[in-house]
Amino acid sequence: MTRSEFQQNIFRSAEHLGKAGYYMLSCNQEAANNLFDYALKLIKIIEPESVISKDRLEAVINEIINFKDKAGNENDSFSISHQQ
Repeated sequence: MTRSEFQQNIFRSAEHLGKAGYYMLSCNQEAANNLFDYALKLIKIIEPESVISKDRLEAVINEIINFKDKAGNENDSFSISHQQ
């Protein structure tokens, strides 16, 4: 597996975790929040030298953060810097 394939697999996993968290919001907010955190951590792993475009990374990060906001989390304990 190439580095590019590895990063794409991690990125897809993060997307799926974010979506799973969204669907879990209605029945278990704590579990949903954990899924969001795991998704963001996966993205953080590949973000510095990613083959995924910055725009796509930021779109997924923003989507997950919006899901977290829907869960009622005003204090986001996980911050991601978007510096170029």
